[in-house]
Amino acid sequence: MNRYKKFIAILPLPFLMICAQAQEITQTLRGRIVETVSGKPVQDAVVALKNTQMSVLADTEGWFTMGKIAVGRYQLTVSSVGFQTLILTDVLVESGKETVLEMAVQTAQTALDTFVLVAQSPDKSRISYPTISVIEKLRFQYPATFADPARYASYAAGVATDNDQANNLSIRGVSPNAMQWYLEGAEIVNPNHLSNAGTLSDRAAANGGGVMILPSQLLNNTSLYQGAMPPQYGNALAGALDMRLRKGNNSRRQSTVQLSLIGVEAGTEGGLSPDSKASYLVNYRYSTVGLLSKLGVPLGDEAINYQDAAFHLNLPSAKMGEFSIWGVGGTSENIFKAKKSPEWVVDKDSQDINFTGKMGALGLQHRLSLSAKTRWQSSFVVSALENQREAIGYTRLQQVYSVETVQNSHAKYFFRTEINTRLGKYTEGVFGMVVKQESLNNDNTTKIPSGQSRFGGDGSGIGLTQYVDISGRLANNLTYKVGMRTVYYSFNEKLSLEPSAILRYNIASNSHLQVSYGAQSQMVQPQFYFAKNEKGIYVNQNLDFLKSENLSLSINTRLKNDLRINLEAFWQDYANVYYQTINSPQVVIVSLLDDLNTLNGVSKSNKGTANSKGLALTTNQNLPNGLFWQANVALFDARFKDGLGTDRSLSYNSRYTTNALLGKEWRMGSKRHKFFGVSGRAILRGGFWMPTDKEKWVQGKDYFRTDLNVYFKRHRKNWQSTLQLDIQNVTNRENEWSVIYDRLQQRYLSKKQLGLLPNLAYKVEF
Repeated sequence: MNRYKKFIAILPLPFLMICAQAQEITQTLRGRIVETVSGKPVQDAVVALKNTQMSVLADTEGWFTMGKIAVGRYQLTVSSVGFQTLILTDVLVESGKETVLEMAVQTAQTALDTFVLVAQSPDKSRISYPTISVIEKLRFQYPATFADPARYASYAAGVATDNDQANNLSIRGVSPNAMQWYLEGAEIVNPNHLSNAGTLSDRAAANGGGVMILPSQLLNNTSLYQGAMPPQYGNALAGALDMRLRKGNNSRRQSTVQLSLIGVEAGTEGGLSPDSKASYLVNYRYSTVGLLSKLGVPLGDEAINYQDAAFHLNLPSAKMGEFSIWGVGGTSENIFKAKKSPEWVVDKDSQDINFTGKMGALGLQHRLSLSAKTRWQSSFVVSALENQREAIGYTRLQQVYSVETVQNSHAKYFFRTEINTRLGKYTEGVFGMVVKQESLNNDNTTKIPSGQSRFGGDGSGIGLTQYVDISGRLANNLTYKVGMRTVYYSFNEKLSLEPSAILRYNIASNSHLQVSYGAQSQMVQPQFYFAKNEKGIYVNQNLDFLKSENLSLSINTRLKNDLRINLEAFWQDYANVYYQTINSPQVVIVSLLDDLNTLNGVSKSNKGTANSKGLALTTNQNLPNGLFWQANVALFDARFKDGLGTDRSLSYNSRYTTNALLGKEWRMGSKRHKFFGVSGRAILRGGFWMPTDKEKWVQGKDYFRTDLNVYFKRHRKNWQSTLQLDIQNVTNRENEWSVIYDRLQQRYLSKKQLGLLPNLAYKVEF
């Protein structure tokens, strides 16, 4: 009888084992491996996952597939004879979507060459200009980024957003206008909704806004260059943010739907046909920011709305190379209604203010591997924006006493063609050319009372750029990179020669010392070039480029347990810094590296200099138990000198910035298919400088903010869900923003930053 009981007891075990195996949630990991310079596929490369028995060979086109991988994080290695070994330390496999990787490996210079990529960041083994990767913003561990690459970039040492409402980036103490936006390597107009968000003048900013128009679902590797930049990037003094688009999954349809307090978003991707590697990727987003106001979150009593759409088509061919077509566009509005006169406190309360904007970009790219050593790539991108601000002022008797309208339109036509080639065993070269046309129309009109003021202008110019970038090896542990960029702009008929150079010494396999130098130029913003006086004559047509020279010395090391440390000393010198003397209500000298939005009439004679110098320390670590942390500090001094003997801090010279991030992710459940994560961030920096009614320039109070992110992710067969609560300014601290002169009270008033800002989001991927 006991035997029968034992038999009956063990009888269900095979069935239970089958059920357990059936419940194991897995996903496919795919990708393609190509050579760094030529873009040619690397066949027979061995792709392996650490701590598993899984490894595969890439086919003749460089593609590989690993099936039935349990969800989680892995370390992946790619090795092939004649190439450096590639290690990806944090590959995320999830049930809702296949993980598709695009990896480039470099020809080995020694038999033991190995390098490490963190997540999917740019190639760190190759000598490169100072940069940070923004791709990790897609992970939920970074609080208060709201899936915005610019907000994530503010985690870098010495980088700060100029206010909590927007993503304008001040780099090492200079104006956000010293930064430039790039998309797929092409210079574009300001790609942000609500470009007037947080500006003191309530006018559109040139380089920032409330929300990035490009949705994060389309983003791949995105990099912020600081200081010295590659010759491929121009028209920027302090930094350039280059956003890259990912390709859609060419073998399987996948979709994402997200609901949150700030927006509703949906996207889908897949292959265009079973017989090709072509793919599509589309996304649409509509704002629901009004929900925050109804929950009591103070957003300035303004009605905010925006929507955007984007797509990316990837069309590879066997003989003609790879074509890509992409587009992004969006509209936004910010509406403020005047209050009843008894409720007026500040001048803004007496006005109806309507701000509307729209932006779009369309691009075509082509890449072709000409040989095993050479790749040719070209792109043509058109981007444009329009915005309008109308302010209607009322008397206390509700009569209209003023109507002011500001209209701006800005367009860029950008064409680049470039050759990447291997010149020798250890030498690579990049040769390229850029043709750019830029046009702008600016009109500021006071309709009531008529004839009071009208200024603005319109025009266009063509820019021509040629560049060369050579990199190679001088000795086993010594590599170099030298470049030259020439820039000519037809409107002011100015020519700029901009050399660059890097020398890197590899102290050990995990450490290197690097010296970087780069000269850059930037056009004065077009509204100044095209400004006309009362007689219709251009007053600033011959303004020279703003110029900068950047020098840095850095040491980078990677210690045990994935601890990374980078220490950098930097020096930046700025020339042709135009300025204007403003009397409202007192005499204040404001330069183009302070706040460009307040200026409208600089002249060639008002030309000063500026400099920024300091130290930056960055440390970060990802531990195997799901714990991660990041900390950095930057100490700097950014100063401006005019032609009258004035030597003062630039308005964004906070003198120091610090960031600290700490987070932990736990795997939960019997099958470990659930993930719970918590991360917190603290920001402490000095205050910005501002004019007041007592002193011309004083430094504001120190800025301190804490952010929190909590998420729960659950994997199911073929789909996954994520519930996330992201809170900016958890303690609801009233940080000082700036001071502004108020006409109603006839004095300077202190303005505060945003208080607690929560965003609850639920996302499903399938």
